[in-house]
Amino acid sequence: MIPVHFVCMDSFPLIANGKVDTKALPPPNVNAAKNMAAPRDVIELELTALWESILGRHPIGIHDSFFDLGGHSILAIRLTAKIQKKFAHNMPLGVLLKNNTVAKLADYLRKTPTAGAWSPLVAIQPSGDMCPLFCIPGAGGNVIYFHKLAHHLGPNQPFYGLQAAGLDGGTEPHTTVEEMADYYIDAMKTVQAKGPYRICGHSLGGWVAFEMAQRLIKQGEEIEFVGIIDTPIPSDEREDRSGWSNAKWIVELTSRIQHLMTAELQVSLDELESLNLEQQLNYFKARLNQANLFPAEVGIDQLKSVLLLFKAQSQVNYFPKDVVPSQVSLFRTDASHQKIPAGDETWGWKSLSSVDIYRVPGEHLTVLAEPYVQILAKEMTQSLNLQTVCQP
Repeated sequence: MIPVHFVCMDSFPLIANGKVDTKALPPPNVNAAKNMAAPRDVIELELTALWESILGRHPIGIHDSFFDLGGHSILAIRLTAKIQKKFAHNMPLGVLLKNNTVAKLADYLRKTPTAGAWSPLVAIQPSGDMCPLFCIPGAGGNVIYFHKLAHHLGPNQPFYGLQAAGLDGGTEPHTTVEEMADYYIDAMKTVQAKGPYRICGHSLGGWVAFEMAQRLIKQGEEIEFVGIIDTPIPSDEREDRSGWSNAKWIVELTSRIQHLMTAELQVSLDELESLNLEQQLNYFKARLNQANLFPAEVGIDQLKSVLLLFKAQSQVNYFPKDVVPSQVSLFRTDASHQKIPAGDETWGWKSLSSVDIYRVPGEHLTVLAEPYVQILAKEMTQSLNLQTVCQP
């Protein structure tokens, strides 16, 4: 019966009848551990979301004990029921006692797979009263790096990531933005059958979000919000990388990860060039494991899928056709682009739609990492609040 946390307040917020307005109470500050371990794959990400929802704690590290966080027998029953529904896995309560952290439980689920269908839809923050926000990642298609953005948007904003076909290793990656848009729209409608829709995307995902909005508008749907995170206008002219070796692609992927995670992986192109693909993947996995950025228990097949998808999506060309009037919110850093005139703060988007510009700190990748992601979330919240109130 002893509370896990205490919050000191000068006075309680009240509603009109004098009772405490529980919705206005501030959440407990559980962010004391700044180096709290973040999810490293989608299983850990979805388990973290379930734990945060049931325990009412934000954030939760993957090595935190369920029971130390305030979990008890009733909450454990609720958690196992949600896991059964989410992962199609009948998990006895005793498993939670032995695997009482997100990391341990994720490892258990990886080792005891089920026949449940793989889905592009990842519920990063499924609870809340507002209409859901669906967000598309950049080249590589992995939604893990949206975890911080979802957290800073708050527990009342449902947040879903849309991960790319091909990450599961069982499907072929899409090679056009149009294919991705159709794929994600179908997945999105399993959560929200009708508009108004809220969509955002980072990097390549910004192009996909715009194309999704265009298609939905043409279908007669209402689009309430299209967020473009640090992405210039679509261009059908991209650098020809068809001759790149796997080693060079691994180095390019490493560079993206290092910027996003502020980690030093020490991957050498010369060393990689002397290895075959399997050896290259094992070499890359070892570097990721050392930095605690990839679960050590996961084999190289998943890493191979990530690499092949990154290669495919990094070479996608796109320019929208038959554009209909729309509105986008551009969250841009101070970067410059050779093909965009220096005086065009909309990065070319004004030629396709009406644009609201929000300046955010950081660079193309670090804008979604701490501490810059806090400002991005604040600006995005402001933009979302300017829209018509969306009824879920």
